Amino acid sequence: AAFAFFAPSGCTRRSVKGFSFWAAAMPACQDGWGDKMLPFVAVGRVKDGVTLAFYICDSTEDRKELMTDIFSKLLGAAAQKLQAGQRTRLQWNDGSVCCLMDQQGLLLYCVVTSALSYPERLAYQLLHDVRVATQALPDLAGAGEHAFNEELQPRMQELTKQYEDPELFPQVQVAAIGANPAGPVGNDQAQASRSIRNKKYTLILSVLLLLVVLYALLGSGGGIAAGGGDPAAAHLGQGASFLEPLAPGALGSTREIHS
Repeated sequence: AAFAFFAPSGCTRRSVKGFSFWAAAMPACQDGWGDKMLPFVAVGRVKDGVTLAFYICDSTEDRKELMTDIFSKLLGAAAQKLQAGQRTRLQWNDGSVCCLMDQQGLLLYCVVTSALSYPERLAYQLLHDVRVATQALPDLAGAGEHAFNEELQPRMQELTKQYEDPELFPQVQVAAIGANPAGPVGNDQAQASRSIRNKKYTLILSVLLLLVVLYALLGSGGGIAAGGGDPAAAHLGQGASFLEPLAPGALGSTREIHS
């Protein structure tokens, strides 16, 4: 059965580890989620597709509705595609969706990473911590839609902040740079490269201008010498032959420097 994220219009069909679904275009991670690497976490019951709890970093109702709808589709697909204790990671544009089925096949845990570069090991470690908090709650087999938001949302938010913290997990910083290469570091490098190119162009133009001026002056000196003028000018005129057209490569390479 097809796992449909959205209506197929304008979408592309993907198949990952047995999941077949339509994926619509989403904003790039830095535009869609700001600096959040783990923007959405949820847990739901597989047999009837009930979302027991979720946390989302974006408070807008449209985004909440979108993400909870996607998770509902995941629950429906997981009932057919995942076995108890199995896990999978699905690529979703620039990011991914990591899913973990519990050992009983009752609950599915999910976290969205806004970048593919986010470490998979940390994503599943977060889901393990969510599972520990969830297992302490009563009536998991019969509770209703969003029944445990009050109990689990604070813990989910705390865990996302923890697993986004580069001081606790240095590899998160590497993932963030990979997801946003045009960030502060990238901008500094680009600016330095432009500065080097500008300096080189300025130097080349200065040399060419100097040569033009010298050629004009020495050319005039040659004319005075021919007329029997000042001996010093005549000497310059005789020496003007060193201003022959420059041989190719005489000024060195002028290849543009790229960062």
